Amino acid sequence: MYRRKSQCCQGFYENGEICAPHCTESCVHGRCTAPNTCQCEPGWGGNNCSSACDSTHWGPHCSNRCQCVNGALCNPISGACVCSRGFRGWRCELQCEPGSYGHGCQQKCQCQNAAQCHHMSGECRCSPGYMGAFCEEHCPAGKHGPQCEERCSCHNEAVCHHVTGECSCPPGWTGKLCSQSCPQGTFGPNCSHECQCHNNGLCSASSGRCLCGPGYTGDR
Repeated sequence: MYRRKSQCCQGFYENGEICAPHCTESCVHGRCTAPNTCQCEPGWGGNNCSSACDSTHWGPHCSNRCQCVNGALCNPISGACVCSRGFRGWRCELQCEPGSYGHGCQQKCQCQNAAQCHHMSGECRCSPGYMGAFCEEHCPAGKHGPQCEERCSCHNEAVCHHVTGECSCPPGWTGKLCSQSCPQGTFGPNCSHECQCHNNGLCSASSGRCLCGPGYTGDR
């Protein structure tokens, strides 16, 4: 008499009514799909699925390369990019929009006077003519321009514009640097007024007050 007996192929073992593959090393984060062959879960690799994916790979057996840029972290399971401070976009390829900064571009810039805000730190880059942590202050007297580093050239106590360096002359003075006195017969801001003095009286360039010649008196 004869009896038929089934036997599992090499590399397999009986598991109930089926022949299951056998892996010498246990699959830590995966399952044994063929003799000594592990099918790893997403985010894990190595012969026995015990090695986590490095920062540049993701997915089953870490077979997919991350597409993230600008120092972003890559999710080892899904491949999604976790952007670093100051960046946004699917691959974190874009800087924060103007007016925002920080993680997820969620923080609002505090800069004033058209200053630019650094997309990562929120630090203010002042426009010419301004200074301070938030660019809220004008350049100090005598200075103007970018970073308030340029020195004003105005004369005779003229006021220097904090942005352009243009001189605002006091009454009685004119010229680009306010170094010229008003022409005879004129006075006041920008020498825009005509003197009203009579009989050869001299006119003060700043106030317009008449200085009478010998033999004359009165306001004019």
